[in-house]
Amino acid sequence: MLARKNSDIDSIVRRSGITSEVLDWLYETYKDSATGAVKQINQFISNKEYTIKTICKSVLPKIKKYLCGSSDYHKKAWGMEVSDLLNQQYKKVTDQINLEYDTIVNPQKQLFFESVDSSYIASWAIETLENENDKKWHRISLALAIVSGRRMLEIHGLARSYDCGNGVITPVVNGREIEKSYHFPQTLFFLGQAKTLTKNDLKFQIPVLCNAELFLERQSDLPPERLNLDPLAVNKTVSSAISSATKKLRKQLGIKSYKDSRDIYTNVTMSYFDRSYDLSEKEREILLGHILGHEIKIPTSERYSS
Repeated sequence: MLARKNSDIDSIVRRSGITSEVLDWLYETYKDSATGAVKQINQFISNKEYTIKTICKSVLPKIKKYLCGSSDYHKKAWGMEVSDLLNQQYKKVTDQINLEYDTIVNPQKQLFFESVDSSYIASWAIETLENENDKKWHRISLALAIVSGRRMLEIHGLARSYDCGNGVITPVVNGREIEKSYHFPQTLFFLGQAKTLTKNDLKFQIPVLCNAELFLERQSDLPPERLNLDPLAVNKTVSSAISSATKKLRKQLGIKSYKDSRDIYTNVTMSYFDRSYDLSEKEREILLGHILGHEIKIPTSERYSS
């Protein structure tokens, strides 16, 4: 990577943006200077002429995810330092975007999902997976996401694995399983959580809305070239392909985007748990966080009793 000239890297950035190849080059060139790396990233951003919102909503999260997701300890530590510096630099804009999301987008999203028939969409997903003659990979991917609540990266990305579960959901809090468990008709053991830097090697059970073996079988129907991809590749190739191919289908189903599948999944699974268990507010919060794969942390002083 060091053999590449700056002009070669500049050419890659102009053509494809800040790719994994560019970020690897940054590490090799500036591994002793996170500040130098940040200056170079800002130069790339300037040359690419991204808007400030695009930088904060798309570019920075991709950089952080790739750099901090390294299995190499030193590279990961360097990546976290670079990410912290970038976050400090763009904190004001990021805070404003988050505020807009909380005050504008979330209420609109809630109204949208109140008008969506989650059961109907879940039924479509199950029927699609059960139809062995349906080999269109973008439909299979969307259906897998709806029945499992996993992100696109968790369906198509690196180091993701699924196995049939035993029907018992035991939430993980502060990195450990709690004493209270919940039953669901079908479950999967899932390894490869995307949005966490410390627990992505943790294997845990999640509810699945279809037969678990069917999920595994249909996931194997996805094209090999659409699997085991890094985050940048998933966003660049898979995301755009699915968005284009499912535009008409999503309109028929009444959903706006692939990531809405997590809301559909949440509505169906939590409706089941609400009917089956008398959940306290804290229990519901923990269970919801677990099935969505969030890293749940509560103060040790707040004892969670079963």
